[in-house]
Amino acid sequence: MRRAAAGVAAVAALAVPAVAHATAAHDAALARKGITLGVKRHWLKEADALRYRADVTHALRDASRLAP
Repeated sequence: MRRAAAGVAAVAALAVPAVAHATAAHDAALARKGITLGVKRHWLKEADALRYRADVTHALRDASRLAP
């Protein structure tokens, strides 16, 4: 029981700082990386990937214009 509680506490301690450092730019880079991977593995067509990348760019621009 104590081991399980210690494990849960360790996971929570590692997860909280990761969320605190999240940025829109990092999330956009991660989305673009996933789109590129999808094209390489033939899960996405290149035309679709171009549209998705444009959507990520627009979302990033819109997020930067939001009030804090």
